[in-house]
Amino acid sequence: MWHFSAHLTPVAHATSSTHRNPSLNRRPVDARTLRFESQLIVSYQMNGQTAAFLGYSSLARDASSENVALMIARQNQTIFLKLAYAWRP
Repeated sequence: MWHFSAHLTPVAHATSSTHRNPSLNRRPVDARTLRFESQLIVSYQMNGQTAAFLGYSSLARDASSENVALMIARQNQTIFLKLAYAWRP
């Protein structure tokens, strides 16, 4: 029997914006950096001691140069599966 629970399905989204002064860096850097991170985890509890977790994570960033319209480029995607069970000798 599979049980699906909405409270065990966290969804997270975070956006961060960093502004820099390029003249203060020795290496060339962008004056602005935007990052978009999203995560989703779904869990199924098969019985009281066994559960399966399926997760997805995505990271994107602003790929545009200064003074150009916002262009999002996907940088990283991750999918994972975890099985958890209780061991009884």
